[in-house]
Amino acid sequence: MLTYAVPWPRGLGPLNYNYYCPPESCEVEILGVRPSFCEQYVYDPSVTTLWEFILKALHELRSGRADMAAIYYEAIDKEGHKYGPDSPQVRQALRQLDAVMQSLNKEETNMDNQLNIIMFSDHGMTNISWMERLIEMDKYINMSDIVKMMDQGPVVSVWPKANKYKEVYAALSQVANMKVYATKDIPERFHYKGGKFVSPLTLVADPGWFITENKAKLPYWKNTSSGEASALYNGWHGYDNEFEDMRGFFLAKGPDFKQNERAAPIGAVDVYNLMCWTLGVDPLPSNASAYALTGLQSCCPCLCLTDLHVWAAQPS
Repeated sequence: MLTYAVPWPRGLGPLNYNYYCPPESCEVEILGVRPSFCEQYVYDPSVTTLWEFILKALHELRSGRADMAAIYYEAIDKEGHKYGPDSPQVRQALRQLDAVMQSLNKEETNMDNQLNIIMFSDHGMTNISWMERLIEMDKYINMSDIVKMMDQGPVVSVWPKANKYKEVYAALSQVANMKVYATKDIPERFHYKGGKFVSPLTLVADPGWFITENKAKLPYWKNTSSGEASALYNGWHGYDNEFEDMRGFFLAKGPDFKQNERAAPIGAVDVYNLMCWTLGVDPLPSNASAYALTGLQSCCPCLCLTDLHVWAAQPS
């Protein structure tokens, strides 16, 4: 996905930024606020399209009409799902992105003392064997006992009939390669069980395994010469975030960051605070850690860690 939005100046000072983000982010009102401009969603953009959007972003930043630009580029995710994270197709997508980043390094040379660049992924990815490593729920329970089942893959939400809850829970708890959590038993580190929409049962597959109602309901490619079905996807994410393959990457350069510094791992929720810090904006309450940022910043008299206000969200 690749979209972009540019809030034009409205006398709001440092709260004017621009975003390049997925459509569910920039096309939706969040806390009563919408971007002033949102680029139409481009599915599966080419590297040429990516470069055009980067040039647009740099133009808006240079002109002073925007304080921040954000780009979401999904080609690597798309190839990773289809062919697997270790595939030649993913390596090629990475090479193409690297070439664009080299062009960016040349393009922004006259902004070295003004422009911070942050690159990060929102998740990792692992190989899956869709044809073999499946957990088919209808082999263990009667699906007529289920009022609602949401999603398929690493995490599935299940609403059993009230009078069948214990029976369904007991049956699913015996299934190999999967954990079953009653709402009260969901690990605190997931920051999930306090939500008002959480299902009575949450199923979490072991890495590489895929939960579905029945194998026949999964989409497959069909080889036209042999007539045999093959897996539509060979890579997936969304597993327990303690699994190393779920980790993403984080890179940053610019006047507000130390050079040649390798910092300790940070959480995905910490990136928001870091972006707010570079903009001089007070972040909203979150689960981010103030200590996660200390090894990255190059403090200056006008913008330092001591000026960053961080709150820990209270469990709901």
